[in-house]
Amino acid sequence: MSAYVNELNVFYTRFDDKDFTFECNELLRTVRDQNDDPIILTEQDVRCALNQAKVGKACGPDRISGRVIKLCKDELVYPLKRLFQTSLDLCYVPQLWRISEVIPVPKYKVPVEMNDLRPVALTSIVMKCFESIVKRLLCSYVQNQCDPMQFAYREKRSVDDAVTTLLHIVLSHLDKGKTYSRVLFIDFSSAFNTIQPHVLIRKLVAMNVNNRLVEWTHSYLTTRPQYVKFGNVTSDVVITNTGAPQGCVLSPLLFTLYTNHCRSVCENCHVLKYADDTVIVGNIRNNDETMYFNQVHNFVQWCDTNYLNLNVKKTMEMFLDFRKIKCHDPLAIKQEQVRVVDSYKYLGVYIDNQLTFTENVNHLYKKAMQRVHFLRILCNIKVDCTILTLFYRSIIESVTTFCIISWFSSISKKDKNKLYKITKKSSKLGADIVKLDQIYEDRTMKYVNKILADPDHPLYQCFDYLRSGVRLRSIVHRTSRYGKSLVPNSIRLYNFKNSKR
Repeated sequence: MSAYVNELNVFYTRFDDKDFTFECNELLRTVRDQNDDPIILTEQDVRCALNQAKVGKACGPDRISGRVIKLCKDELVYPLKRLFQTSLDLCYVPQLWRISEVIPVPKYKVPVEMNDLRPVALTSIVMKCFESIVKRLLCSYVQNQCDPMQFAYREKRSVDDAVTTLLHIVLSHLDKGKTYSRVLFIDFSSAFNTIQPHVLIRKLVAMNVNNRLVEWTHSYLTTRPQYVKFGNVTSDVVITNTGAPQGCVLSPLLFTLYTNHCRSVCENCHVLKYADDTVIVGNIRNNDETMYFNQVHNFVQWCDTNYLNLNVKKTMEMFLDFRKIKCHDPLAIKQEQVRVVDSYKYLGVYIDNQLTFTENVNHLYKKAMQRVHFLRILCNIKVDCTILTLFYRSIIESVTTFCIISWFSSISKKDKNKLYKITKKSSKLGADIVKLDQIYEDRTMKYVNKILADPDHPLYQCFDYLRSGVRLRSIVHRTSRYGKSLVPNSIRLYNFKNSKR
């Protein structure tokens, strides 16, 4: 077992096979020549970070729990503020705060190979609090330069935005004649572990990030001690200079900044990103797939240039084509043909090539009905109605309404009745339920108001006020498929609600 754990640790650091010390030193020399203002932390910054410490999080290698940090925050604010400030002033992260205890977590029920074990890193919770402060500082520099098609870890962006934008791009194109879409769902091999510090530094400098933060980020990413713990067996410590540990506060943000400049170069192609979940949408007319293949080719080249490894075996393509006569050229990446699928689970939502969302409804129905069983048990033991309602809304309703605005208006009456069956059973068991139609309407109205208040949102241009300034301009559609989708349907709902005022 000890040999296997050591082998696993070497496998997780396999991307650290190149020496970019010279490139890093050259960039850091340029960074240090800048005369940016020093970063000053306040006790309030530290107090807010300590308040956000999660009690249920596993301890890092220092074995200091989140509960201790939260209970002793008043005593820890001043000393930690001095430590954090010194770290930023010196542009150096203490070695003890960089140690990662990697816990292999199975991706599947029965893992077959090492790649089936996800390397989740446990780091110091004190360092996590510090990272949350640095994250806020980084965001203040880059928020206006972020790719509008990157929906992860951004204010006023969520999974709903990513899914609805993808569906709108496809459905609005399919509403025209002689058209179809090809959607490529990209999978990276250990995305966070492939970040090269010198590439990230170059990108941060280009985004005019404070030189102290840039140098601090370099210290955070390099010479990181790492060991794997599998049960009671611990591997030897390995030093790595590549990647950001999965499970840290900063890692997702650093990856989104790392891929920020990866954008579409074609008019009818779109690159949508949610952290490392990347989708390339090719909207094709008259069977001309040139732009789409060029976009995929450019994307693959960009990944090679930035040392990101594509997992072609897990990269899937879907054809959304409602024409009678269909003809598609196969897509190959690095001489390996991409697998074509009829449905794909994208950010928790099953999208099928007919855009009926039947598979998504079946999945939600099965999952929710399993949980209704426990609601029935609570009802049989005479649990109070308030508790039953709380259980329903947190355990069952949260499943049936996940990303509901993106698919509910498009599903068939038969599929809706399936979901209604869940609410009826829950109501009979004593839970105080809210109808799914009402939830959909409320969330849709809230979503429309959010978009209208955010000019940077990708769907903002779809919502245009008429001269009255009260009603929105309706979208003309050729197919009912597009007419029942979120954007046209939400505009009708918005106008109907406003006309009743």
